[in-house]
Order: sequence, then structure tokens, then C-alpha cells
Amino acid sequence: MQIQTSHSTLNLGLTVERLLEELEDKFPPQAPHPKEELNTIMYQAGQRSIVEWINKRINDEDLS
Repeated sequence: MQIQTSHSTLNLGLTVERLLEELEDKFPPQAPHPKEELNTIMYQAGQRSIVEWINKRINDEDLS
């Protein structure tokens, strides 16, 4: 049987909400510049997708 852990009980030294806030500051949504290399655009999109995934997980859990 798996034990469920609430995100508020994780021992990270900070809350998940605070971590998300820091990630939002570090990796904000940004429009790509036409002169940027495709690999740079894809890398930044990957960073941002993690932030969006965490945000969705928190919001989905709050709705449950």
C-alpha cells in the first residue's frame, strides 16, 4: 500500500508554493525572439513547461 504525502509535508526547507514562486521568477514565460537559435527556444520552453506542470499539479490538488 502506498502512503500519500501532502505537498505541504515535504521536507524541502520551503513550501511547494514558495518553490513555485521562485521557479516563476527564474523561468518566466517569454516570447522567443526571431534571432534566437531553435535549440535555445526549445531549452527555454522545456524549463517553462516544468513550472507550468508544477503549477497545474498544485491547482489540481487544491480542487480535489
